[in-house]
Amino acid sequence: MPRPDLTTERTEQILDAFERCIVKYGLEGSSLEKIGEEAGMKRTILRHYIGNREDLIRSLCGRVVSRWSQHLRALERAPLGANPREALMGYLFDDLADQSGEAILVAENLIAAAERYPFIGDQMRGYMGDLTDVLSGRLALIYPESKAAARWQVAYGLTSILFNDSSLATLGLPPKYRRAARGCAAALIDSLA
Repeated sequence: MPRPDLTTERTEQILDAFERCIVKYGLEGSSLEKIGEEAGMKRTILRHYIGNREDLIRSLCGRVVSRWSQHLRALERAPLGANPREALMGYLFDDLADQSGEAILVAENLIAAAERYPFIGDQMRGYMGDLTDVLSGRLALIYPESKAAARWQVAYGLTSILFNDSSLATLGLPPKYRRAARGCAAALIDSLA
């Protein structure tokens, strides 16, 4: 009887451990030894399932972008509903912005390393382009008379507000800051009316 293939399971365990290490030590402080210890595996097992450090970072970045892209595909498929503006605001400030502090730290560490690892920048820029384009498309459904360039600018402004608000979430700011970010986003969306 052949041995079961554990590649998917082990890869997920390793990436989970890598994320926990990034939260504790940052990206640069997360050595293969620390990741192996966190995963309960030897370094040789890590290398067998993932490869070298760059392969590990590439896999983690792909996983993070894939998670975000799944949320984005859900937005694309979501019906407009009775109040499409509020549905869009809910997507941005309830669904996306409420990621765990750990997930935000992992993403921020990856973004900060984009200069050193160009493939991170490529994947993140691709996602940002997709996010801005999808938001612009949703805004076109809400405000069909608005100009495409204005919708794209508003969409990019929304992503900027969202990412700034999310990056500050680990500070534990009072709710008035999230309300302010949401109010700024609403005013930006309403500028298309």
